[in-house]
Amino acid sequence: MRKICPCFPRPAEPCISLCSQIIEGETVGVTKFGYSIAGGLDVDDNFYPDMVVGSLSDSAVLFRACPVINVTKQVYIKPQPIDLELNNCRREPGTCIDVRACFLYRSKPGSYNPRIVLGFVLDADSVEVDGQRKRPPRVSFQRRKPSDPENQYSGEVVLRRQTESSCINVTMKLQ
Repeated sequence: MRKICPCFPRPAEPCISLCSQIIEGETVGVTKFGYSIAGGLDVDDNFYPDMVVGSLSDSAVLFRACPVINVTKQVYIKPQPIDLELNNCRREPGTCIDVRACFLYRSKPGSYNPRIVLGFVLDADSVEVDGQRKRPPRVSFQRRKPSDPENQYSGEVVLRRQTESSCINVTMKLQ
């Protein structure tokens, strides 16, 4: 018989239908896993609740929680408003829009400040219904990777520490 320990996202809420994680006793090498559970402890003093799961086989497993980051993003577009008659592209005729995307992260505790490399995808004008594109995109990103579709721009930004933003600048052309 397989023993599991389901973990729910917010145990204070009375009606939770989906568990966010399942921990199997087999994966941690413990038989009769899940006989007792103790949570809400902060064993490693990182301000996150750790959990101990016991078994009938004279062993217990400590699961240490780690910080989770929250990423905030902001996108700025110039010019505002967009003038469809404007011929402002630098390399070819047409209407271009400058896009600035900025990212920052926050986490608890405030002293948790690792350098984070964040992958991103800017996706413009990608209206789909039932997974199918209904019309060709009306914009194309300039200087995108060859593997990116014309209406997407992907890359990475380095976030050096909490609340310190990192921005990318890219231009897209209206079709």
